[in-house]
Amino acid sequence: MDLQAILDAIGTNPSLIDGLIQPIMDSDKGKTYITNRLKTEVDAVIGEKIKEVHDKTDAIVLELLGRKPKDLEGGKKQKSYDMINEILKEHKELLEKKDLLEKDPAIEALKKQVEELQKKGGGELVQKLFDQSKADWLKEKEELTNQITTLQGEVATSGFKNQIATAIAGIKFKDGIDESLQTMIKSNAEAELLKNVKSEGGKIIFYDADGKAIVNKTTYEPATAEEVLANLPFVKAVIGTAETGGGGGAATEIQKGSIKTIKVEGKDETKKLVLPAGSFTTKSQFIEVAEKALIESGITRRDEDWDKLKNAAYTENEVDKLPD
Repeated sequence: MDLQAILDAIGTNPSLIDGLIQPIMDSDKGKTYITNRLKTEVDAVIGEKIKEVHDKTDAIVLELLGRKPKDLEGGKKQKSYDMINEILKEHKELLEKKDLLEKDPAIEALKKQVEELQKKGGGELVQKLFDQSKADWLKEKEELTNQITTLQGEVATSGFKNQIATAIAGIKFKDGIDESLQTMIKSNAEAELLKNVKSEGGKIIFYDADGKAIVNKTTYEPATAEEVLANLPFVKAVIGTAETGGGGGAATEIQKGSIKTIKVEGKDETKKLVLPAGSFTTKSQFIEVAEKALIESGITRRDEDWDKLKNAAYTENEVDKLPD
């Protein structure tokens, strides 16, 4: 069958596309196309985000320290990380000088002069001037240290937020999710991801509530922001998914109250308890919300579906990972 025949067949029966997608994606050419397409788009996004981080870094350094990247030969500009390395090197030198302060020859000479003046009189004034000078120097060093610490924190947080923002921007909500609710879910997701994240060895690593690094179950590499986000219970509940009939039959959904009934041609219907995203954050809250939803949907404790629906919702929403 030539290409035109295939296209004509698809035009007559569009559902043939469903059967062609997976073989095409599994083929070498399909995998190459998908890999190259993703790399091109991801590289473009990453390049823009890196530029944003560099610009933010330059602005923070300029505001806190009054410094900006140097102009280099050939019309080039000093890289942001080279400028920060320069500042950190200066900071390290200051720390080293701190340890040598008491051993500095000038300080030692000044101390001897103070001792002599104390013996001859007027020592109190000289000692006061000496102590004030030393205090001023230590205060200046401390302020510089605090500024650099703040800068490092701002740069790291900026990097975290950019990756997380990109992940959140990719959320595909189910149809019917109110825009204000989407905004609230995105805000809660950002706060949740920022709560336990660190930069280690140049990689951003997310941690669970027990302090364990979250990894990809297949590669055991640190999980990406997208992977962590997709596994948040209140996000999973609102992400759009494609329903299929498995055997080619059409799937229909009917929702009554909080009970969604899915009917697929040629198969038994299935029921599912659907709870509002963010309506619970603990195990006890889940039980309260779930049982109330069942009762309001006409399911009583005597119905055989009571435990079945509640247990399925418990598993789907990963309630076992929530606090009591």
